[in-house]
Amino acid sequence: MNRAGVPFGLLLVALAMMVLLNGCRRSDEEGFAIYLLAQETPPAKLSLLSHLEIETTPVISADDLVSYQPDTHEIHLTPQAYSRIMHLGLPLAGRSFAVCVDRHPVYAGAFIIPISSMSVDAVVIRQPAHTHDSLDRHVLTLELGYPGAEAYTGEDPRAAPEILEALRRDKKLR
Repeated sequence: MNRAGVPFGLLLVALAMMVLLNGCRRSDEEGFAIYLLAQETPPAKLSLLSHLEIETTPVISADDLVSYQPDTHEIHLTPQAYSRIMHLGLPLAGRSFAVCVDRHPVYAGAFIIPISSMSVDAVVIRQPAHTHDSLDRHVLTLELGYPGAEAYTGEDPRAAPEILEALRRDKKLR
């Protein structure tokens, strides 16, 4: 017992619970994440999808983000997450993903390898994405269209309010 009459063990359990729960978020508040699509959908067919079914775990989670630059859409990742993305083993046609907030898809995109001859009308992340400075900084960029912005015909979804709010909530905006 301490001076307040509370058993010491109970006090330790309450303190441990406060520490554990303070660092946890509700399961429906995952925040920003990028998921691979559950079904192999070539990036060229993304515009035909009305529903995006995502895998059970994200390929990039909020915990993998060091920061997000909203004006350039650069994603600064931990070294482990960057390495994981660089070793996805993409097919020549690329691999589709969904940018999600709290497990709800906001928009679709594709990981693309630079030797692909396909045009993609979606948000893309090029792999390998490294330039001389991105290797050291572990940076990926969400770009409009492939091989360039002229391939993109829609509205830019990268600054959707729910995405920026989730990033702000997690203190990831730069």
